[in-house]
Amino acid sequence: MKQPHAVTSPLLKILGVLIFAHLIVDWIASTVVPIFPDLERQMALGEGGFIIGYIIWRVVDSGSQMVFGYLGDRFDTSRMIWLGPCISVVAYSFLGFVTSPVVATIVLMIGGAGIAAFHPEAAVMAGSSMPNARNRAMALFALAGYIGQSIGPFYAGRLTAAHGNLKVLGWSTVWAIPALAIVAWGIRNRPRAHPGSSADEHDDQPTIKRPGLREMLKDRERIMVQVVASGALRIVPILGVPLAISYILKAAGETNASIGDFQSAFMFGLGVGGMFCALFVGPKIERFILWFPPLLAAIPVFAVGSVTGFNQLLIIGVAGALLGCTLPVFISYAQRMMPQGQRLASSLTMGFSWGVASIISGLAVKFLMASGNLDQIFWFFGICCILCSIVCIGLPNATDVESPSATSGK
Repeated sequence: MKQPHAVTSPLLKILGVLIFAHLIVDWIASTVVPIFPDLERQMALGEGGFIIGYIIWRVVDSGSQMVFGYLGDRFDTSRMIWLGPCISVVAYSFLGFVTSPVVATIVLMIGGAGIAAFHPEAAVMAGSSMPNARNRAMALFALAGYIGQSIGPFYAGRLTAAHGNLKVLGWSTVWAIPALAIVAWGIRNRPRAHPGSSADEHDDQPTIKRPGLREMLKDRERIMVQVVASGALRIVPILGVPLAISYILKAAGETNASIGDFQSAFMFGLGVGGMFCALFVGPKIERFILWFPPLLAAIPVFAVGSVTGFNQLLIIGVAGALLGCTLPVFISYAQRMMPQGQRLASSLTMGFSWGVASIISGLAVKFLMASGNLDQIFWFFGICCILCSIVCIGLPNATDVESPSATSGK
C-alpha cells in the first residue's frame, strides 16, 4: 500500500519545480508586452507601425510550439524546459538596443521560439505528475504562468518608466539564468510520461515505437478542430485586450508604469480564474466550463472601452478571471482527446490556437487604429467570446471519448 506514495512524492516534487519554472518563463515572456509603443518610437515608426512584427513574433512563437510538441511526442526534448527559456532571456535582452524593425522581429522570433520550446514538454510533464487529477495539476501549472504574466508587465513597465528607455531590460532579466539552472537540476531525475500510456517511460526504453501524426489524431479530427477553433476565439481577447490597452493608454499620455498596471490586472485576473479552476472544477463540469465563462466574459469585455480609471482596472480583472478559469480545462481536455499525442495536443492549445488568435487580434488592432476607432475594439473581443461558446456546442465528455467503448466521431 505504500508504493503509490513512493511514486507520487517525487512526481509532486517535479510538479513544484515546473510550477516555479512556468512562473519564471512567463514573467520573462510578458516583459515585452508593455513596451511596444516605446519600441516603435525607438525604431522611429508611427503608432501601430510594428503590429506586423508583433504578429510575426506571435505566429512564430505559437507555430514553433507545434514543432516542439510533435518532436516531443517522438523524441526526448525535456532539455528544452530550461534551455529554451535561457535562449529567450539572452534574445530579449537586445530589444533595448535595436533600431531596425527587421532586427527587432528576428530578436522577438528567437525569444518567442525559446519560450515555445518550454511549454509542450513542461505541460505534459506537469499533467502526468497528477494523472488522476490532471485538471488540478494543469490549473496549478497554468496559475504559475498567470502570476508570472501579471508580474512581467508591472516589472517592465516600472523599470522602463523609471529609466526612460528600454535598455534597462538588458540587465534586469539576467537573474533568470541561475533560476533556470535550478530548474534543470530539479528535473534531472524526472519520469517521462510515455505517449498513449499512463505508465512511466524511462530513458532505458528507447525501442518503444512512437505514434505518427495520423495515429495521434485517429477518429478525433473533428473534435480537435472544434477544440482549436474554440481556443483561438477565447484567446483573441486574452491577447488583444493587453495589446489594445497599451496603445490606448499611451495615446492618452499614460506612462509605461500605468500600462503595466492595467496589463498586470488582466493577467492577475487570469491567475484568479486558474486558481478557481484548480479548487473547484472537476470532470463533471468540464464542458460547462469550456463554454459558459467565455459567454459571461463578453459582458465585462464589452464594457472595458466605456469606463476609465479604477473601474476600468476592475472590469479588466473580472474579464481576465472569467477567461482564465477556462484555460486549464481547455488544455487538459485536449490532452485527454489525444492520449497518444499529449505534447502535440498541448502545443495545439498552448501554441497553434495562440498563433491564430494573435493574427486575428493583431490585425483587428491595426485596422481599428488606422480608422481612429481603437476604443471600439472591445466590442470585437466580446463577440469573439460569444462565438467561442457557440463553437463549444456538441463537444463530448472527455471521459466518454477516453473510454474504449466510446464511439469516435459522434
